[in-house]
Amino acid sequence: MARYRRNFIAGGTFFFTIKLANPKSRLLVEHIDLLRAAYMDVQKQYSFETVAVCVLPNHIHAIWTLPPDDADYSLRWRLIKTKFSAHFPRTENLSASKQRRNERGIWQRRFYEHTVRNETDLQRCTRTTSISIPSNMDCVAMSATGHFRRFTVMFGIDGCC
Repeated sequence: MARYRRNFIAGGTFFFTIKLANPKSRLLVEHIDLLRAAYMDVQKQYSFETVAVCVLPNHIHAIWTLPPDDADYSLRWRLIKTKFSAHFPRTENLSASKQRRNERGIWQRRFYEHTVRNETDLQRCTRTTSISIPSNMDCVAMSATGHFRRFTVMFGIDGCC
């Protein structure tokens, strides 16, 4: 079994990419209200600052800063995924491994995490997030106030974050 090295730094700022299992799915933007509710519920329960977040049809880019005494971003993502997934029927043809772990088959098991080292790195992560969006892609962004808005990115110039 692979051992993933995670950088758990209390109070750290992190860039994440969280993907759905089906790359052709549009589940996240079609059910943004459910994702918003799960996200905000977890944020209330386990505080973190959303520096930037961009929700695309099949994945999420997010930059978070955790509280000074907390480094458990994995717990937060697990809860967001679980709460969002609870609204959808179980898929019948799950692998034995996913059944043993009580997974729903909606999300990829792992996620990408990068520790933001400084302001320059933060700007690079934010720029990377906005550049990765193909032109004319439906996108949903959440502002610092916690309100999601929907728009279409034109020509790959406007970013979500």
